[in-house]
Amino acid sequence: MDTIFTLNARGNVFLEVVSESFNISQPRMMAEIQSMFRSTVRDLGKSGVDYTKLKTALVPSLDRNEAGFIFNSTAIESSSYGREVMHQILPLLDPKSTQSILAGDLVADSEKQEFVFNLLQENLILVRSFEYQHSNLLFCVYLTNITDTSLKRIHEGLKSFPAYLGFIPTTYTSTAKSYLSTILVNLCIKRESVILLAHEDDRSNDEDINITLYPFEDLGFQIRSIQLHDFSHFLSYKIERPTFPEFETDTHFSLNAIASTVSPLAGMDILIEDAKYDYLLKAGKLIKGGLVGAEKEQLVNLIRSKIEASYIYNLRYMKDHDVKTFNVVLEVPRSVPGQPARMNVALEYKPDDRLLRMITLY
Repeated sequence: MDTIFTLNARGNVFLEVVSESFNISQPRMMAEIQSMFRSTVRDLGKSGVDYTKLKTALVPSLDRNEAGFIFNSTAIESSSYGREVMHQILPLLDPKSTQSILAGDLVADSEKQEFVFNLLQENLILVRSFEYQHSNLLFCVYLTNITDTSLKRIHEGLKSFPAYLGFIPTTYTSTAKSYLSTILVNLCIKRESVILLAHEDDRSNDEDINITLYPFEDLGFQIRSIQLHDFSHFLSYKIERPTFPEFETDTHFSLNAIASTVSPLAGMDILIEDAKYDYLLKAGKLIKGGLVGAEKEQLVNLIRSKIEASYIYNLRYMKDHDVKTFNVVLEVPRSVPGQPARMNVALEYKPDDRLLRMITLY
């Protein structure tokens, strides 16, 4: 089985509803998810899109940035303010980059206006002053996988656009990042000069069409599209945030994609073999990650806290060896002031033994 970079059951209840309504067993659900994935990869390939080249758009980067660019819709004459914003931001993207683009208004009810105002005041790198009226009047475009150089170019390039207010850095965990994860929707994946979109589920995947109002073709992009059902499950970027209780099913179905029997990650034993830990010490992996002096048990606890409170990626089932693996991204505060270190941990999932075995850390 090919690697599933991400499975989104956070913003799509289809798997949960089908599983409960038809009382589908976990082995059958595993087969169904894998079938859905193979179908998605096959249909992408027919459109000339190689799923394996989309990894950087679907998995958090360890060394690149994420950011939410904020615009004041009242400073745009057109009611299609999102279209006008895209006219400004898309030409500033690196022509060779691959990234997910999410978008949406900063939706919040009246009781949350002070919360959003304070969030912007504390996190927005402002380029011009504005009068805050209501969060719903502010529009955000969220970009993943952007280099420092690209972030600076986009920010500087937007300064001349009167509606541009600034950007919120979201590379690392923050309240602002968690808030944006709850209100923004996946718009597309940009793969160099190709824009990959969702289209209606009753439209054939043999057809490529832009059903949005965004001017991708006008700006020279080629359109490739796939049914929303496929896009939502396998091509939607999940902005990292703590796992809310009502979204635990996301992890459940991610595990069910690679295992016919699902055991919750909470409370599982985590095994870091002595030889593996010694290697990490000698290779300097722990120093690079800001884990200087960390005992093995400290590393175990750090991994446990992360897997119980966030997302898992790079889901893989190696049938020939009956091995199930996934990755989790660690964010480690450094011992000296500065940005946290981000590291990938690859784990073998052994549900029958209630065990997670570390494969590597980098």
